Amino acid sequence: MMLWWPVFTFLGTCWWLVPLFVMGAYSPPFLDFIETASVTTFPTTLFDALRGTSAWVPYVDPSWQGGRALITTPYAALNSGLLLLMGLVGLMQRANPHRLFLLLSVFLGLLMVTAGHLGSVQGWGAGAVNELLDGALAPLRNVHKFDPVVRLPMVLGLGWLVESAWRSRASTSLEFPGRSLRIPTHAILAGLMAVGVVGAAIPVLSGRLAPTSPVSETPDYWQRTVDWLDENSGDSVALLAPGSGFAEYVWGSPLDEPMQYLSASRWAVRNAVPLTPPGNIRMLDAFESRMSQGRGSAGLATFLGRAGVRYVVVRNDLTPGNDVPDRSLVRQALDGSAGLRLVRSFGPDVGGEAYVESDEGKRLVVNGGWQDDFAAIEIYEVTSPSTDAVGADKLPVVVGGPEDLLDLTDADLLRDEPTQLAADVGSGSQPEGPLILTDGMLERERFFGRVHDGASSVFTGGDVRRSGNPTMDYALPGGSRWKTRARLDGAKRLSASSSMSDSNNQGGARPGHLTYAAIDGLDDTEWVSGFGATSSAWWQVDLDEPTSIDQVEITLGESVDSLKRIRVVTDAGSSDVVELGAGERKMVPIEAEGLASWVRVEDVAADPGQLALSEVHIDGLQVRRPLVLPQIPEEWRSPDAIQLRTLDESRTGCAEVEGAIRCMADRARAAEEPRGLDRRFTLPTAATYSPKLIVRPRAGAALEALLQKGQPLNATGSSTAVDDPRASGLATVDGDVGTTWTPEED
Repeated sequence: MMLWWPVFTFLGTCWWLVPLFVMGAYSPPFLDFIETASVTTFPTTLFDALRGTSAWVPYVDPSWQGGRALITTPYAALNSGLLLLMGLVGLMQRANPHRLFLLLSVFLGLLMVTAGHLGSVQGWGAGAVNELLDGALAPLRNVHKFDPVVRLPMVLGLGWLVESAWRSRASTSLEFPGRSLRIPTHAILAGLMAVGVVGAAIPVLSGRLAPTSPVSETPDYWQRTVDWLDENSGDSVALLAPGSGFAEYVWGSPLDEPMQYLSASRWAVRNAVPLTPPGNIRMLDAFESRMSQGRGSAGLATFLGRAGVRYVVVRNDLTPGNDVPDRSLVRQALDGSAGLRLVRSFGPDVGGEAYVESDEGKRLVVNGGWQDDFAAIEIYEVTSPSTDAVGADKLPVVVGGPEDLLDLTDADLLRDEPTQLAADVGSGSQPEGPLILTDGMLERERFFGRVHDGASSVFTGGDVRRSGNPTMDYALPGGSRWKTRARLDGAKRLSASSSMSDSNNQGGARPGHLTYAAIDGLDDTEWVSGFGATSSAWWQVDLDEPTSIDQVEITLGESVDSLKRIRVVTDAGSSDVVELGAGERKMVPIEAEGLASWVRVEDVAADPGQLALSEVHIDGLQVRRPLVLPQIPEEWRSPDAIQLRTLDESRTGCAEVEGAIRCMADRARAAEEPRGLDRRFTLPTAATYSPKLIVRPRAGAALEALLQKGQPLNATGSSTAVDDPRASGLATVDGDVGTTWTPEED
């Protein structure tokens, strides 16, 4: 048995072992960018490993309805516990001829499944095993795969128990006054087993084993799309847009893209498991960023052409979600980019009217007005695709990442010539072509579970990692030294219980709400604690030197929706609890004894909620947060060009739909650098540069007054819901029926 059992166990697991090793021979190291040991081992408790519910996916994805039922349906959990108990009893019976072997198998399986579990009850060395599963043992990270080592002995134990009981014909006598009742325990045991097995199989019997939204047939317009691309693409690439975690469409969820099983031509997509090198992922993310913002680009077509993309296939039939850019933004970005034109469309219209009217004549706005009719699939063509061969005697060298190439193309610093990254310049080599220094490859933490809005604000020394992934970002080989990092001047450290700028913030990261926003000297920026936090929120600044602090001025952010009870705490003393409303400013006295080395503002409400701080003012404290560019080696010359850009992935919450500007406050996003940029870099040698600036006006009263200067009448509004002049009071007199004044809601 010791010989043939392991052999057949190995053969039974070849269905995943063989493809794993085959893929490992060709695929980029995508394991760093998907599930982590902290995720795969959180359900591997001893009880769950015994009853077979140690797979992590059903805990986070309700569409896996078969596994979900076993952990959420009471009777299913009870049935599995019953079968677990009977299986263990059968294994441990002395009459079982294979008791020792089967028990050893169970113990070995439990060790393999549970060894990396971290929790209130965990085994010796669990932390080290967990780290190994994120390192050398990464191919075995999904430890639920070892469940058959536990399950097979348990099934045999269950069968042995029933067989031995039935063979013995055991019964129990119950004595009552005047009579005796004999109960056949073997029949009861068999009945209990039957109830347990049938109960555990109810998800199968009721048709709830397969994932939800099954696909029985792919719409024929997808086949027509594929046929057209196969005929016209040649060796070029069709890029599916926008990116999405998986292929989840309004007509069903195949999870794998229809192009995968229908097409013979080349195609690409940014999804949750990108089987492509990190540099390619970063390039695709630059494209997806423009789609999320709805921003057109002068260089987008050239950027795509450089990558071999000729067609952009817009999938308007994707299921809407908070990790899928709105169709209106995608169309706005593509229509606003030179060199891209709509050439074909397939399928029925999706979307619909921006509003509907009820029987009583009331108008109901759909999707905030961001609603229009779109063909299910629209194909945009890059009108000037890159040729198969491009001549260049010297390659431009870019100090940055692949994402910088789009901005450099926008600025006409790059065209269609090949480009080399500084990370790819060999040790001891020097760039021969033009050298361009950028601030674009930023030190951020990435939450790999999201395609869009998964990157944190730029990391400052001492920032806490939030995602639990051992890999911080889609890292280029040798790219760490070429990153741009944030630095604090005037304070030692900024920290918080959580921030909406964290990579793992629910609903996506919002870098504009970082901890620095509470001490940047700007009243219109704010730090906001993470959404959905279960503990009280706090914000803290560690000072460079101990300081005497007897009062702190607090301005509460506008994002809070209720009165807040806060307290200011230092290591030298604390304040009384004070109450503030949204936007309220108050001087908070502190009863301090001695010097303080840190200051904390904390929410002391009984029910934890989100806390927002617009400004924390401490006399004599001025904090700046410059970004420090990578150091160019001394043996290299100074760069021929330097490109610096503000961290501005802001969104005004407005989109152009049917020729009209429609705005929603909940779609707006604050910028990480709302008032310009602050950069520090050192060059190997002295150099002279001619600056070229691209400026953009900032929405507000000053811009409205400037736009109306010299006009016979001026218009203002009591408020504006979003930072976009097209939604301000000016919209009422600008002569454009497509713009509308959008005030704040009460």
